[in-house]
Amino acid sequence: MVYVNCIIYGPYKSNQDGRSRIFLKWLDGKSTTISYAKFLIEKKLNRYLSCNEEVHHIDKNSTNDSIENLEVLKRSEHKKRHIKGRAMITTKCSCCSKEIKRELRYIRKGQINIFCSKKCSGKYNQFM
Repeated sequence: MVYVNCIIYGPYKSNQDGRSRIFLKWLDGKSTTISYAKFLIEKKLNRYLSCNEEVHHIDKNSTNDSIENLEVLKRSEHKKRHIKGRAMITTKCSCCSKEIKRELRYIRKGQINIFCSKKCSGKYNQFM
């Protein structure tokens, strides 16, 4: 059984993005906030999602939390579905020269250095 040892408050609409969230107060005193969509799916499946699973809104409307509009996807598959149709560029890491793909919207105008990881960014900036 999921969410048995807690008090459930909500759903509440977020002022930032309009998504619904649930506030959980566990009997051991800890508390957390999760998306209402995740809560609904976990209740329906009667299990918690693994760290590699995410809830996808089929109609791409993140405020439509009807159970028919929700599905569980592996994190990698969820990312692939949302990246389709976005402008991508292929470039090389300024530190290790590894070929990388980035969404154009995340590249700032005039940006010279692009890195494949925080590790490469740190190494590069250490030598500058």
